[in-house]
Amino acid sequence: MSDAPTPPPFCGPALCAVIPANITGEGGFRPALVPLGGRPLLAWTLEAAMTCRSVREIVVVADHLELSLAAARLGRGRKPLRVLDVAQGLDTRQTLECALRGHDLRGTALALLSVATPFRNAQDVDLAAAYFGRELGRGAQSLVSLSNLLSAQELSSLRWVMREFPLPGLREARAAVSRKLYEFGGNPPSIQGLELAALHPAITLLTPAAQRQWAAMRDAVEPPAPLGYLLPEERALELQCESDLRRAQAILGRADHTTVFAPPLTAAA
Repeated sequence: MSDAPTPPPFCGPALCAVIPANITGEGGFRPALVPLGGRPLLAWTLEAAMTCRSVREIVVVADHLELSLAAARLGRGRKPLRVLDVAQGLDTRQTLECALRGHDLRGTALALLSVATPFRNAQDVDLAAAYFGRELGRGAQSLVSLSNLLSAQELSSLRWVMREFPLPGLREARAAVSRKLYEFGGNPPSIQGLELAALHPAITLLTPAAQRQWAAMRDAVEPPAPLGYLLPEERALELQCESDLRRAQAILGRADHTTVFAPPLTAAA
Protein backbone atom coordinates (compact mmCIF):
# COMPACT_ATOMS: atom_id res chain seq x y z
CA MET A 1 0.00 0.00 0.00
CA SER A 2 3.03 2.28 -0.34
CA ASP A 3 5.25 3.34 -3.22
CA ALA A 4 7.83 4.90 -0.87
CA PRO A 5 11.52 4.02 -1.24
CA THR A 6 13.44 1.73 1.07
CA PRO A 7 13.55 3.36 4.53
CA PRO A 8 16.80 4.22 6.31
CA PRO A 9 18.36 1.72 8.77
CA PHE A 10 16.19 1.40 11.85
CA CYS A 11 17.61 3.04 14.98
CA GLY A 12 14.59 3.34 17.29
CA PRO A 13 13.56 1.51 20.46
CA ALA A 14 12.34 -2.08 20.53
CA LEU A 15 8.54 -2.15 20.68
CA CYS A 16 5.96 -4.39 22.28
CA ALA A 17 2.96 -4.04 19.94
CA VAL A 18 -0.54 -4.25 21.43
CA ILE A 19 -3.36 -4.81 18.93
CA PRO A 20 -6.81 -4.22 20.51
CA ALA A 21 -8.91 -6.56 18.38
CA ASN A 22 -11.81 -6.04 20.79
CA ILE A 23 -12.70 -2.52 19.63
CA THR A 24 -16.19 -1.70 18.35
CA GLY A 25 -17.04 1.02 15.81
CA GLU A 26 -20.26 2.82 14.93
CA GLY A 27 -23.48 0.88 15.43
CA GLY A 28 -21.67 -2.16 16.84
CA PHE A 29 -19.36 -2.49 13.81
CA ARG A 30 -16.53 -4.83 14.87
CA PRO A 31 -13.66 -4.41 12.40
CA ALA A 32 -11.20 -7.12 13.46
CA LEU A 33 -12.77 -9.98 11.48
CA VAL A 34 -14.31 -7.89 8.68
CA PRO A 35 -12.84 -9.10 5.35
CA LEU A 36 -10.94 -6.72 3.09
CA GLY A 37 -9.02 -7.84 0.04
CA GLY A 38 -9.53 -11.50 0.92
CA ARG A 39 -8.33 -11.33 4.53
CA PRO A 40 -9.70 -9.93 7.81
CA LEU A 41 -8.62 -6.50 9.05
CA LEU A 42 -6.83 -8.17 11.96
CA ALA A 43 -4.51 -9.84 9.43
CA TRP A 44 -3.57 -6.45 7.91
CA THR A 45 -2.41 -5.09 11.27
CA LEU A 46 -0.71 -8.33 12.26
CA GLU A 47 1.19 -8.27 8.97
CA ALA A 48 2.42 -4.73 9.66
CA ALA A 49 3.53 -5.71 13.17
CA MET A 50 5.18 -8.92 11.97
CA THR A 51 7.16 -7.28 9.18
CA CYS A 52 8.31 -4.00 10.74
CA ARG A 53 11.79 -3.97 12.24
CA SER A 54 10.87 -2.09 15.42
CA VAL A 55 8.39 -4.62 16.89
CA ARG A 56 9.91 -7.46 18.93
CA GLU A 57 6.75 -9.03 20.34
CA ILE A 58 2.99 -8.77 19.81
CA VAL A 59 -0.03 -8.94 22.12
CA VAL A 60 -3.48 -9.31 20.54
CA VAL A 61 -6.38 -8.47 22.85
CA ALA A 62 -9.60 -10.38 22.10
CA ASP A 63 -12.97 -10.55 23.82
CA HIS A 64 -14.49 -13.67 22.30
CA LEU A 65 -13.36 -17.12 21.20
CA GLU A 66 -13.59 -16.53 17.44
CA LEU A 67 -11.22 -13.57 17.70
CA SER A 68 -8.78 -15.47 19.89
CA LEU A 69 -8.64 -18.42 17.50
CA ALA A 70 -8.23 -16.12 14.48
CA ALA A 71 -5.40 -14.18 16.14
CA ALA A 72 -3.57 -17.38 17.07
CA ARG A 73 -3.93 -18.72 13.53
CA LEU A 74 -3.01 -15.51 11.69
CA GLY A 75 -0.12 -14.65 13.98
CA ARG A 76 1.86 -17.87 13.62
CA GLY A 77 5.51 -17.63 12.75
CA ARG A 78 7.89 -14.73 12.69
CA LYS A 79 7.64 -13.06 16.13
CA PRO A 80 6.49 -13.96 19.65
CA LEU A 81 2.73 -13.58 19.88
CA ARG A 82 0.46 -13.62 22.94
CA VAL A 83 -3.33 -13.67 22.64
CA LEU A 84 -5.10 -12.23 25.67
CA ASP A 85 -8.80 -12.80 26.39
CA VAL A 86 -10.54 -9.93 28.21
CA ALA A 87 -14.07 -8.98 29.19
CA GLN A 88 -16.20 -7.13 26.66
CA GLY A 89 -16.71 -3.37 26.83
CA LEU A 90 -13.18 -2.25 27.74
CA ASP A 91 -11.96 1.08 26.38
CA THR A 92 -8.52 1.58 24.83
CA ARG A 93 -6.69 2.42 28.03
CA GLN A 94 -8.30 -0.44 29.98
CA THR A 95 -7.35 -2.78 27.13
CA LEU A 96 -3.76 -1.58 27.24
CA GLU A 97 -3.61 -2.00 31.03
CA CYS A 98 -4.84 -5.60 30.74
CA ALA A 99 -2.38 -6.38 27.96
CA LEU A 100 0.59 -5.15 30.00
CA ARG A 101 -0.36 -6.50 33.41
CA GLY A 102 2.53 -8.56 34.77
CA HIS A 103 4.58 -7.93 31.62
CA ASP A 104 8.27 -7.06 31.95
CA LEU A 105 8.73 -3.87 29.94
CA ARG A 106 12.33 -3.07 30.79
CA GLY A 107 14.07 -1.66 27.72
CA THR A 108 10.87 -1.77 25.66
CA ALA A 109 8.51 0.95 24.45
CA LEU A 110 4.85 0.27 23.68
CA ALA A 111 3.07 0.47 20.34
CA LEU A 112 -0.72 0.54 20.32
CA LEU A 113 -1.80 -0.38 16.76
CA SER A 114 -5.43 0.08 15.76
CA VAL A 115 -6.99 -2.91 14.02
CA ALA A 116 -9.31 -0.55 12.09
CA THR A 117 -6.56 1.08 9.99
CA PRO A 118 -5.49 -1.58 7.47
CA PHE A 119 -3.50 0.69 5.13
CA ARG A 120 -1.08 1.94 7.82
CA ASN A 121 1.98 -0.16 7.07
CA ALA A 122 5.20 -1.48 8.61
CA GLN A 123 7.21 1.48 7.31
CA ASP A 124 4.89 3.91 9.09
CA VAL A 125 5.49 2.10 12.38
CA ASP A 126 9.26 1.98 11.84
CA LEU A 127 9.56 5.65 10.83
CA ALA A 128 7.42 6.76 13.77
CA ALA A 129 9.47 4.58 16.14
CA ALA A 130 12.79 5.88 14.76
CA TYR A 131 11.68 9.48 15.28
CA PHE A 132 10.36 8.62 18.76
CA GLY A 133 13.69 7.01 19.61
CA ARG A 134 15.58 10.15 18.60
CA GLU A 135 13.34 12.32 20.77
CA LEU A 136 13.48 10.07 23.86
CA GLY A 137 16.80 11.69 24.71
CA ARG A 138 15.05 15.08 24.74
CA GLY A 139 12.43 13.93 27.21
CA ALA A 140 9.75 12.65 24.82
CA GLN A 141 7.36 10.17 26.43
CA SER A 142 4.74 9.46 23.78
CA LEU A 143 3.83 9.81 20.10
CA VAL A 144 0.43 9.73 18.43
CA SER A 145 -0.47 9.49 14.75
CA LEU A 146 -2.34 12.28 12.97
CA SER A 147 -4.38 12.51 9.79
CA ASN A 148 -5.44 15.24 7.40
CA LEU A 149 -7.92 17.56 9.08
CA LEU A 150 -10.54 16.61 6.46
CA SER A 151 -10.72 13.24 8.21
CA ALA A 152 -11.62 14.77 11.58
CA GLN A 153 -14.94 13.59 12.93
CA GLU A 154 -14.95 15.80 16.04
CA LEU A 155 -13.50 19.24 16.70
CA SER A 156 -11.95 17.88 19.88
CA SER A 157 -9.65 15.69 17.78
CA LEU A 158 -8.01 18.66 16.02
CA ARG A 159 -4.52 19.82 17.00
CA TRP A 160 -2.12 22.48 15.77
CA VAL A 161 1.07 20.87 14.49
CA MET A 162 4.37 22.09 13.05
CA ARG A 163 5.72 19.75 10.40
CA GLU A 164 9.35 18.66 10.30
CA PHE A 165 11.28 16.08 8.26
CA PRO A 166 14.18 15.00 10.49
CA LEU A 167 14.75 11.51 9.06
CA PRO A 168 15.93 10.36 5.63
CA GLY A 169 13.02 8.92 3.70
CA LEU A 170 10.24 10.80 5.48
CA ARG A 171 9.67 13.35 2.72
CA GLU A 172 9.63 10.68 0.03
CA ALA A 173 7.22 8.62 2.12
CA ARG A 174 4.88 11.64 2.28
CA ALA A 175 4.78 11.44 6.06
CA ALA A 176 5.64 14.15 8.54
CA VAL A 177 6.40 14.55 12.20
CA SER A 178 5.77 17.31 14.71
CA ARG A 179 7.92 18.12 17.72
CA LYS A 180 4.86 19.04 19.77
CA LEU A 181 1.08 19.05 19.47
CA TYR A 182 -0.87 22.13 20.52
CA GLU A 183 -4.46 22.02 21.73
CA PHE A 184 -7.07 23.13 19.22
CA GLY A 185 -9.42 25.93 20.20
CA GLY A 186 -9.29 29.70 20.40
CA ASN A 187 -6.35 31.34 18.69
CA PRO A 188 -3.46 29.19 17.41
CA PRO A 189 -0.06 29.52 19.10
CA SER A 190 2.05 32.36 17.66
CA ILE A 191 4.45 30.06 15.83
CA GLN A 192 5.06 30.20 12.09
CA GLY A 193 4.33 27.16 9.96
CA LEU A 194 1.51 25.71 12.06
CA GLU A 195 -1.14 23.55 10.38
CA LEU A 196 -4.22 21.73 11.58
CA ALA A 197 -4.38 17.93 11.74
CA ALA A 198 -6.62 15.42 13.49
CA LEU A 199 -5.71 12.85 16.11
CA HIS A 200 -5.72 9.37 14.60
CA PRO A 201 -5.62 5.96 16.34
CA ALA A 202 -3.40 4.11 13.85
CA ILE A 203 -0.19 4.36 15.93
CA THR A 204 0.38 5.33 19.56
CA LEU A 205 3.87 4.94 21.01
CA LEU A 206 4.53 5.17 24.75
CA THR A 207 7.24 4.66 27.29
CA PRO A 208 6.09 2.48 30.22
CA ALA A 209 6.11 5.60 32.42
CA ALA A 210 3.85 7.46 29.98
CA GLN A 211 1.48 4.48 29.86
CA ARG A 212 1.12 4.55 33.65
CA GLN A 213 0.58 8.30 33.62
CA TRP A 214 -2.02 8.05 30.84
CA ALA A 215 -3.84 5.30 32.74
CA ALA A 216 -4.23 7.69 35.67
CA MET A 217 -5.64 10.49 33.44
CA ARG A 218 -9.15 9.15 33.10
CA ASP A 219 -10.46 11.96 30.85
CA ALA A 220 -7.43 12.36 28.57
CA VAL A 221 -7.94 11.65 24.87
CA GLU A 222 -4.25 11.14 24.15
CA PRO A 223 -1.15 10.38 26.26
CA PRO A 224 0.62 13.26 28.03
CA ALA A 225 2.90 15.58 26.02
CA PRO A 226 2.81 13.65 22.74
CA LEU A 227 4.79 14.06 19.58
CA GLY A 228 2.91 13.74 16.29
CA TYR A 229 3.30 11.53 13.22
CA LEU A 230 1.23 12.63 10.23
CA LEU A 231 0.05 9.67 8.17
CA PRO A 232 -0.19 10.05 4.39
CA GLU A 233 -3.83 10.41 3.44
CA GLU A 234 -4.00 7.16 1.46
CA ARG A 235 -2.88 5.19 4.52
CA ALA A 236 -5.00 6.98 7.13
CA LEU A 237 -8.42 5.48 6.37
CA GLU A 238 -10.06 4.24 9.60
CA LEU A 239 -12.83 1.67 9.19
CA GLN A 240 -15.60 2.38 11.69
CA CYS A 241 -18.69 1.45 9.69
CA GLU A 242 -19.88 -0.21 6.47
CA SER A 243 -19.41 2.95 4.40
CA ASP A 244 -15.74 3.10 5.44
CA LEU A 245 -15.37 -0.52 4.35
CA ARG A 246 -16.81 0.34 0.93
CA ARG A 247 -14.29 3.17 0.60
CA ALA A 248 -11.45 0.78 1.42
CA GLN A 249 -12.73 -1.73 -1.13
CA ALA A 250 -12.89 1.02 -3.75
CA ILE A 251 -9.29 2.06 -3.00
CA LEU A 252 -8.11 -1.53 -3.39
CA GLY A 253 -9.97 -1.75 -6.68
CA ARG A 254 -8.08 1.18 -8.21
CA ALA A 255 -5.00 0.42 -10.27
CA ASP A 256 -3.42 3.64 -8.94
CA HIS A 257 -4.53 3.23 -5.33
CA THR A 258 -1.11 4.17 -3.94
CA THR A 259 -1.51 7.70 -5.28
CA VAL A 260 -4.90 8.64 -3.85
CA PHE A 261 -4.10 11.91 -2.14
CA ALA A 262 -6.15 14.54 -0.34
CA PRO A 263 -5.34 18.26 -0.68
CA PRO A 264 -2.43 19.47 1.50
CA LEU A 265 -3.13 20.69 5.01
CA THR A 266 -4.05 24.35 5.26
CA ALA A 267 -1.21 26.39 6.73
CA ALA A 268 -2.10 28.61 9.67
CA ALA A 269 -2.01 32.34 9.06
